[in-house]
Amino acid sequence: MDPGRDRKVSRCSVILSIVFLIILLISTVFSEVAAEQREYETEEFQEKVTIPANTLKALDIDFQEGKELEVVFEINVKDSLPIDIWFVTEDNYLLLSGGAQFLFLLDGSAKQISNTRKIVTLTEKDHDIYKLVMTNYYANQTVDVDINVELRSYCEESKETTSDYSSILLYSLIFIIIILVILLIILYFKTCRVNETKTKAHKKATNKKSKPSKPKKSKVKAVEKSSPKKAKPKSKTTGFCGYCGETVDTPHCKNCGRKA
Repeated sequence: MDPGRDRKVSRCSVILSIVFLIILLISTVFSEVAAEQREYETEEFQEKVTIPANTLKALDIDFQEGKELEVVFEINVKDSLPIDIWFVTEDNYLLLSGGAQFLFLLDGSAKQISNTRKIVTLTEKDHDIYKLVMTNYYANQTVDVDINVELRSYCEESKETTSDYSSILLYSLIFIIIILVILLIILYFKTCRVNETKTKAHKKATNKKSKPSKPKKSKVKAVEKSSPKKAKPKSKTTGFCGYCGETVDTPHCKNCGRKA
């Protein structure tokens, strides 16, 4: 495995993790701020309801105006005696009370409950009169119920303001993320260049240390010794002896012994 490549992969993983963490953090803050910016009017009330045996009781909820209505209610039955609850329109309440088949909203309805908390969201297309119906099916048992209700009414103006604010915040979020990504990329490449420069310098230094040093040439020039020149032998001359006439090549004649 290439150590340099492993380091690059590790740095990329760290950078991506940081980017995703920043996106997740900013998205969480964005959602919380957007939720807090939604303005609504609140109406709260509490009821203590006694339901006789084999009968039902209903709370009226009127939603005729506004953009949206959230109905948040909590029911606690004394002695934990289970009852049925139904969140219905006024027309379906008449069917329910008459023993006929009826329609109900799933978010606000349940069977055999003794303690529960429900949230029902109604939009402007759902404008109507609603009823929260509590049914006691016990033949000889009275049921006492504590009800806490909170009505959150959202008007159209507040939702438009929230939408504008959300758009601005969303664009700001995108811009911040882009800037952070660019900065991280620049930082990554700068770090890579610095590391490459350090690696090259280290390799050069290592190579210089590992190369054997060449022996320095001596500045003193070698002096060549001149060998003595050998004397060339004299060429022999040939003559004739003046006494005996024989040829001689020495100072004295070999024949007569006289000096030639």
